[in-house]
Amino acid sequence: MAKATALEKINRIINYTNRRLAGWYQNAEKDFGVAGSGTCYWDGENIVIIFTEDDTTQIYSIPYYDNEPMDYYFNVWMEL
Repeated sequence: MAKATALEKINRIINYTNRRLAGWYQNAEKDFGVAGSGTCYWDGENIVIIFTEDDTTQIYSIPYYDNEPMDYYFNVWMEL
């Protein structure tokens, strides 16, 4: 199997993080009554997460590192 290109890896990270964000906010509403949503994208240098909780929107950006595992960006954001 061929090694994934950098862009393929980034796209997998974005898709994974978006799925995790959707689940996170689905559980937050069910368990804590927190209305929220989040989306992740790559701006060419950084993995960016835009998230809204109870009508407050914030942006979190972290540089993309090729050697980090797929769950790294979600996990770092989650610890904010």
